[in-house]
Amino acid sequence: MTIEEIKQKLSVLAKLHVQTEDSTYELIEEEAESLILAYCQAQGYKVVNFSIDESETDSSDEDADEISYEERVRHYLDLLTIAESDVAELCFYYQTLFYEFPYQSLEHFIEVTKESVNAYSIEHS
Repeated sequence: MTIEEIKQKLSVLAKLHVQTEDSTYELIEEEAESLILAYCQAQGYKVVNFSIDESETDSSDEDADEISYEERVRHYLDLLTIAESDVAELCFYYQTLFYEFPYQSLEHFIEVTKESVNAYSIEHS
């Protein structure tokens, strides 16, 4: 799937997201993130020393057990946002469609993501 095709699907999901008043909005958010995740996996993107699959983590790492799958996906996408410009573009597009964050530009979004990743790393170290 191309970036443009994913953006089109994200636009459709964003319209549903705005119209949803119950907890279904979380499922729509998960579906949107799953589209981006599938793209990353299709591109073969990997993050050194990090896996979204809990079975691939160090079983002695107690913190890994406390981190939900959704949180791991989000952190994985954040790490790839910093490393891969196409992932940054998709995540920025997703965030601006679904949420009212005041990102001034893609570059600003990447800087905010870097800060978030640093805070996550400190919190989970």
